[in-house]
Amino acid sequence: PKTASLELISSFGSTLAQFHDVLKDTEVPFSKMQWFQPKNVHEDLEKYDGELKSDTTKLITDGEKLFQTGLPQTLIHGDLWLGNVFADGDKVTAVFDMETAEHNYRIIDLARTYLSMRLETKYSKDEIIDKLFVGYDAVANELLTQEEKDSFGLATSYTAGVCALWHELNGTRYAGNYLKFGDEK
Repeated sequence: PKTASLELISSFGSTLAQFHDVLKDTEVPFSKMQWFQPKNVHEDLEKYDGELKSDTTKLITDGEKLFQTGLPQTLIHGDLWLGNVFADGDKVTAVFDMETAEHNYRIIDLARTYLSMRLETKYSKDEIIDKLFVGYDAVANELLTQEEKDSFGLATSYTAGVCALWHELNGTRYAGNYLKFGDEK
């Protein structure tokens, strides 16, 4: 899809829940492709010395408070956005590009999709979050906890910092957009 309706955003939430439920016991080895793993993030931060280092580091550091919680973890996709799915109308029909899959907090997966939707649609922060959470909880074996919902800002901060860092290191034009959305609480 080129863009997402609110119904398709809800389908992204449902898709993440299904992904988490079905693959929760799947083990994947550590790899450099797992861009939300703190070890990889800190190695990338050490390599980067550009003009956005301070802002990127702040978002990541603020968001790392998430790693001191007992929030639910599972195998996450790590990069579910419009470019990594096929859809039929308002329903995700296929998911691909799973080389970034890793064991991590499931709220990070929702934050990654949220940031994509903020970049690629006209919908507000609240509309997107609501649709992702409603879609997730509509099919999840384990509903999102209130603590996960309350920690969404931390997940968004961490995810935005990591995405901005990746875009800076790879020379794309999106780093500033991720930094801007990372400051939304």
